[in-house]
Amino acid sequence: MGEEAEQERRMSDLTSKAEVLETYAELFDMFDDSKEICKELCKVYDKIMGLPTIDAVPVVRCKDCKWKVVTKLKENYCLRCEDIVKDDYFCADGAKMEVYE
Repeated sequence: MGEEAEQERRMSDLTSKAEVLETYAELFDMFDDSKEICKELCKVYDKIMGLPTIDAVPVVRCKDCKWKVVTKLKENYCLRCEDIVKDDYFCADGAKMEVYE
């Protein structure tokens, strides 16, 4: 599957999850019997849990990256990109800097 088709599929999954969650919330207004609510909410929960999730990884912003050094001109320089970067920039090589106490 191409990258573009994969992204489109993931967006469709998100839309489906959002629709299920909206239905989940609406069920509270539809039923008076708490047992019936519980049964319906369990069905919705099972649907949500059965949907695929997005494959994502956390990013490390330059301000927190171990490859960032501050120049004499107070600019952030990335040792991996070999360029000046902004604090909110990130790249594939970002790695959290270790903090020693």
